[in-house]
Amino acid sequence: MAIRNDDNLTPFGQKLLGLMSEKDCDTPKALAKKLLEAKLVTVNTRGNDVFKNKDNAVGSIEKKIRIHLHAKDATCLQGEFVNAYCKYFDCSADFLFGFTDIRTPDVQIRKICEITGLSEEAVNCLQENKQVNNDDNVFSYSSWWSELLNGDSFYAIPMSWLDYASRIVEILDIDKHIEAAEKASSEVELDLITKLLVDDDNHKSLRIIRREKEDSILGAHHKMLSCIEHFLNQYADQWAEQQHPNYGEMYYRSELNKRKILKAHEKDI
Repeated sequence: MAIRNDDNLTPFGQKLLGLMSEKDCDTPKALAKKLLEAKLVTVNTRGNDVFKNKDNAVGSIEKKIRIHLHAKDATCLQGEFVNAYCKYFDCSADFLFGFTDIRTPDVQIRKICEITGLSEEAVNCLQENKQVNNDDNVFSYSSWWSELLNGDSFYAIPMSWLDYASRIVEILDIDKHIEAAEKASSEVELDLITKLLVDDDNHKSLRIIRREKEDSILGAHHKMLSCIEHFLNQYADQWAEQQHPNYGEMYYRSELNKRKILKAHEKDI
């Protein structure tokens, strides 16, 4: 029988159920079979009937999983099950026990996440795309993002985005007010005078405010794009300059030598 989130589960039980769902284990029995097949949990059985012993083992593990799902917290877990859950669900014991929201069992990645506030996905992405070649002329995704995080754009870009996004929230809030007023008007009939007064107080004033917000949101949008454009242009210029730092001198020497050779040939003519 499948366990649902609304089956009086504790926060730990809900977490365990969520991890089970990720592995397509919709019942404790399904998880018990997976743990047994992966040899993460062992059960001592008696007798010579292999199939009966396997069923008994699955049943024993299933019973413990059901206890875990409805337990107050993770303290009921035996060491074997802590190890089994961590390995099967690829998470740390601290995540399983609710001490951290960072799931990875990799201590190094977890430390980076805690220090920087970056998500596991972001840290993994940076690690996977880390530049191996030390040649500055080779384009690197990680170096690009490092440059972005290293200057004023670290604050400027997200703050300009937040200003723009906050104005969108204000527009949506006004839209909900207008929608609510129109819905209420359709459900409650008022006499003409009262209706005109209510409409003037709600619809018209809200629509005027919305038009003013539309103007401000355009300004915020332009500011955000300008901020991003400034960084992209500035970094592109810097990067381009770094690609050929000595080429100016090299080209000069080449042109100078060419002219000296031609000058020398003029004397022979």
